Amino acid sequence: KNLVFHFGDEGVMELYHASDTERKNNLSIVPDVEEFNKDYERIVEMVNEGFMRSYCFQRLQLLSSAFRTHVTMNGQTESLEQGNLLGTDFYRTMKIDNHIHAAGAPSAKQFVSFVKNKLETESSAVVSKDGKTLGQVFEEAGLDKDHLTIDAFNVLADYSVYQRFDNFNAKYSPFRMADMRRIFLKTTNHMGGRYFAELLKIVLARHETSKGHVSAVEMRLSIYGMEREEWYDLAEWMLTDWGGDFPGPMISSNNRWMIQIPRLWRIFRMKPGKDGSGFNEMLENIFVPMFEATLYPEKHPKLAEALKHIVGIDSVDDEGSQEETCNCQRPHAWTTPKNPAYWWQLY
Repeated sequence: KNLVFHFGDEGVMELYHASDTERKNNLSIVPDVEEFNKDYERIVEMVNEGFMRSYCFQRLQLLSSAFRTHVTMNGQTESLEQGNLLGTDFYRTMKIDNHIHAAGAPSAKQFVSFVKNKLETESSAVVSKDGKTLGQVFEEAGLDKDHLTIDAFNVLADYSVYQRFDNFNAKYSPFRMADMRRIFLKTTNHMGGRYFAELLKIVLARHETSKGHVSAVEMRLSIYGMEREEWYDLAEWMLTDWGGDFPGPMISSNNRWMIQIPRLWRIFRMKPGKDGSGFNEMLENIFVPMFEATLYPEKHPKLAEALKHIVGIDSVDDEGSQEETCNCQRPHAWTTPKNPAYWWQLY
């Protein structure tokens, strides 16, 4: 209550004491974009230096050789010591997967079985704004439960996704149909993301019961920055008690949530009414709700609670795609429809 925030012209959040009405003493000072750019260019220069690459390669060779020597000399002794450890082995050791897209968390078999069950038991459920039922969506697509096979779903990663970001994204759409992705793998849809929550509950339940393994995950959900309400909608989805076989909110001691932010400025800029908009508008949609909920939790209690279960933010997209050259201009000055450089967006 004694702090206020302001989204500055530099594109960085500024924190002040509430009594500092003239905003003279910023409590959160970070390096400016010029310094960030200078350090970034220095790192790129080092990475591309031939001597550095030779040194790193030789260093890795030495470490690999040293480890093989260690295994040869001490492997038997370590195996004996490991066998004497009581109450633990590889299968009882906690294993954590820290890069799991929530939409890709269920196995293909789990996903197919879930969709088949919903089609059999809830075919009359309204799943779209135009009043279509689940059964009608499948019928119009020319599909029935006999089509629901792992091969037909086409959601398994294979050689076709190598260096093909478009094919990688398509794997998240069963039958390559956007409607299927919207119905089953989104937190915001006509059903409030219920199917997605129920599907992930199955995944989380397996980790919690630890059948044959002890594991935990960091699942990823997306915030796009298209609308400021995205954070509040996501918090509502996370904290809703979805009932069913696995009641309770989308909170688990075996999972921590990560937020990934796709670099979709080009799409934001093409939205109606955004002609001439600056990159700062997208940044405000992403960061202002977090600051509001953190500093004033009584105004946004659900988002404030949801943030306690989020452990990090990542910037994602196709790193191999072309990007527009950036100088050190400020976000409000970036109005071109093209995506700005990756390093600039990271700052």
